[in-house]
Amino acid sequence: NPGFHGADEIYKTYEMLNGIRKGSQYKLDKIAYAKVRVMDMWLGDWDRHEDNWIWARFDTSDIHTLKPIPKDRDHVFSKWSGLLPKIADFAVPNAENFGFKFKDIRDLNFKARFLDRQLASELDKKDWLEAANYLIGIMTDSIIDQSVMQMPKDVYSFSGSIISEKLKSRRADLVRAVKVFYADLSKK
Repeated sequence: NPGFHGADEIYKTYEMLNGIRKGSQYKLDKIAYAKVRVMDMWLGDWDRHEDNWIWARFDTSDIHTLKPIPKDRDHVFSKWSGLLPKIADFAVPNAENFGFKFKDIRDLNFKARFLDRQLASELDKKDWLEAANYLIGIMTDSIIDQSVMQMPKDVYSFSGSIISEKLKSRRADLVRAVKVFYADLSKK
């Protein structure tokens, strides 16, 4: 059955990886992958392991193009401060506090490292920076404010304005964060 936004099929991560390994008729849309990974970083989502994705397959003649669909956004905007989180950092070192600036890019992306190594090997620094600049260009102040206002009323009244300000600040720091990420990814 046609799936998400007209996709011919939806795959789990292991199915997508098997398809790519099968042969040249399966192609990952690597630029789409870079864009959603940059979005992950911007939102502070530190839990991007293999089960946090599904993949839309779009067929054209004999090519199957696979596009990422992120899911399970339960670790965005994390407030990770105080005594207990400092102690928990020893058990969960990749947990990141959603701050005004990026703190530890390696920790933020730790759970995504296996997929990044497999799927991002053909992306160069220019591709990652284009993905960052794309996000910077479309996430205007008004889009950020309107999006955050869609949060449940109780959540918005408690932390909506600070989340908007943090998103704007992180947007300004995104190119630097992506450069650090790419440098780390290139070492592997």
